[in-house]
Amino acid sequence: MTEHSTGDARKSTEFTVQEMIILELIAAGESHEVAGATVSRSSKTVQRLLRRPEGQAAVRAIQAERLDQVVAALGVATVKAAKVISEELEADRAEVRLRAAGLALRYLDNVQAVVRQRVVVDGMRSRIHELQAALDVVTSEGADSEA
Repeated sequence: MTEHSTGDARKSTEFTVQEMIILELIAAGESHEVAGATVSRSSKTVQRLLRRPEGQAAVRAIQAERLDQVVAALGVATVKAAKVISEELEADRAEVRLRAAGLALRYLDNVQAVVRQRVVVDGMRSRIHELQAALDVVTSEGADSEA
């Protein structure tokens, strides 16, 4: 059985190829039934995997990675759109310049809202990592005292 180590938040956890496929599908929004059937497993097997803390953490990490990829791609498209709007501000026709100005102002508003949301999300991620580290310490201390 081949096992794959997953990145960042999942670095100490190893999953089989089938488990990784299930985790990827769940992170993409597929149902337990579809994810299980894809690798010839039951939905109960998927549920057991997702009940494991490391399975839950892996799905969250996959989703966060995908979100970062989408944000990066949108960032590139946004820069291109801003250049087009900027060029239209220099157009000969007044109605084109006016439309471009309106788009630029709405664009600025949206960008500011996204930046504010990103700051909040980043703060939440930092706090989650801090809490996870604290929980790991407490769990580790509990395991040591039982031994």
